[in-house]
Order: sequence, then structure tokens, then C-alpha cells
Amino acid sequence: MEKLKKPKPLKNIDSATRSLCVRILSVSTAPLCLLGFIFGKLLYGNSGALTGIILGVIVCVFLTLITIFISDKLGDFAAIIFKGRNATWSLKEQLEGDLSQVRYHKMKKEFDQALIKVDAVRKYPMMQMHCT
Repeated sequence: MEKLKKPKPLKNIDSATRSLCVRILSVSTAPLCLLGFIFGKLLYGNSGALTGIILGVIVCVFLTLITIFISDKLGDFAAIIFKGRNATWSLKEQLEGDLSQVRYHKMKKEFDQALIKVDAVRKYPMMQMHCT
């Protein structure tokens, strides 16, 4: 039996994770370093300012790692939020697509290819129920 659902495309996790990491770091580094500088300068003087900047970078990296972890765990949910749901093909759409391919092969006089596709369509579970 063939699966009726369209297989999900493989995600390019590396580039998506890198993109997310760069986005978070670029947005959060400057404000956190500035806050660290201000609080460090106010509380401890010049040495505290440098310490505050370093703590700002550390917090920024930690925030990035936490966000990436959560995004990886809830990746499908994040994908729905940011780019919408992936299209899923109904059985009717799958059959229409396969039958269009059969018509195309028939028009090109590629009857062997058309018969192969017809056999694949006949193996759908729904077709087996109606053909028996």
C-alpha cells in the first residue's frame, strides 16, 4: 500500500537555526550591552561598566541558546506562526494530479508510463475498496 499523504519536505535545520541565531543576537546584543554598561557604570564605576558589557553579552548568548532550544522543540508551531501552515494534499487532489499525469503520458503516446501511473492509482486504499 502506498501512503496517500504528500511527504513533508526535509527542513534545512542548519540554515534556519543559524538565521534565528543571527536574528536574536543582532536584536538583543546592543540593548543588553548598553544596559550592562549603564548599570555597571552606576554601581561600580569604569571597571563595572566593562563587567556590565561582558554580562550583557553572556546574557545575550544565553537568551539565544534558550530561544533556539525552544524553537527546535516547537519548530512546527513556530513555522505555523512565522510562515503559515504547509499545504497538505487531499486524496481528491492527489488523484487529480496523478490522473493529469496519466493524461499527459497518453497525449505524448507514452502508454507504458501512463499504465504505470494508472497501476499506482489503482493501489490507493480507497480505490481497492471500490474496485472489489
